[in-house]
Amino acid sequence: MKHNLSKWLRHTGMASLLLCLSSVTHAEMISIAWPAEPTAEAALQNAKDAVEPYIVRTGSIAFNTDTFFPSAPANQPRKVTSASLVAKQLSIEPFPGQSYLVNITSEAINQQGVLSLLGTLQGQELSTFSMTVSPEGFLISLQDMSTGHNFRMTGTTESGLGRVQEIDGSKIYYHNPPPLIPPQAN
Repeated sequence: MKHNLSKWLRHTGMASLLLCLSSVTHAEMISIAWPAEPTAEAALQNAKDAVEPYIVRTGSIAFNTDTFFPSAPANQPRKVTSASLVAKQLSIEPFPGQSYLVNITSEAINQQGVLSLLGTLQGQELSTFSMTVSPEGFLISLQDMSTGHNFRMTGTTESGLGRVQEIDGSKIYYHNPPPLIPPQAN
């Protein structure tokens, strides 16, 4: 019976599906960004951004700084985490009721202690996620191909507070100027 089951799994491709599912369910999930109450400054900037036709909505977010720059003793600067985040899942909730799971595929830390992560959205064949976080600030870019919307999140690492914009790529106007032709040599 066992032999027939393994033969059936190989034949149907179910073995790779089961391995894939088990790796996804065992991946560690870390919540890194969620909606926050806007500060007065953020509310003013969000109102200015609302004028742009390609910005669907704006809001404020809280960022899980400790995951990337763990707390340090008093009078010492925070340093980037030494734990690898590759193969981990990050949970991002840019707006209430809208969340994404990101599978981290690549990470890099430069000499200044700036962490860069790349990944893909779970359940989407074509998607992009990038995050750069330094002791001073963070920038997160997430592209949801199912909606055609991009999410841009920026903020300060120290406070963990930031802003999020949902951008509809179909409403961005690209101006194509005529080509620049260099002057002819004499």
